[in-house]
Amino acid sequence: SNWLLGEVSRIMNANNVDIIDFGKKVSPDKLVNLTVLNSQGVVNTATAKSVLGEMFKTGKSADKIVEEQELSQISDIQEIQAATTKVVADNPKPVADFKAGKEPAFKFLVGQVMRATKGRANPKLVNEQLKRRLEEG
Repeated sequence: SNWLLGEVSRIMNANNVDIIDFGKKVSPDKLVNLTVLNSQGVVNTATAKSVLGEMFKTGKSADKIVEEQELSQISDIQEIQAATTKVVADNPKPVADFKAGKEPAFKFLVGQVMRATKGRANPKLVNEQLKRRLEEG
C-alpha cells in the first residue's frame, strides 16, 4: 500500500494519468516484482523508486532495468569494507569530527560511501562497517 499511496500516486500526479493509464505501463505484476526485489534486498528503496519511474517511462520490467543499468544492491562485505576504508582514509577531518562526538560527520561519511558505490551499497551494511572501521582507529 505504501508504494501505491506514495510513489505510484506521485508518478500519476506528475504525469496527469489515472490508475488505468498507469497500469498500462506498469502492470500490477510488474509492480509486485519491483517490491519483491526491494524487500529481498536486490535493490534499496531509493533505487527501487527510480526504477519505478523508469518502468513508467519505458514499460520495461524492474528486472530488465536493474540488469541493464547495473543497479543491484552491493551486499558484498569485502566490497563495502574497501569503500569504507577508502572513505575514512580520504576524509580525515570528518573522521576527527566524528571521533570528537559530532554525529553529523558520520552521516557525511555514510554519504561518501554511498557516493563511492553509486548509491548501490546496502545502507545497513555501510553503517555497520563504517562504525566498525571508525572504532578500529
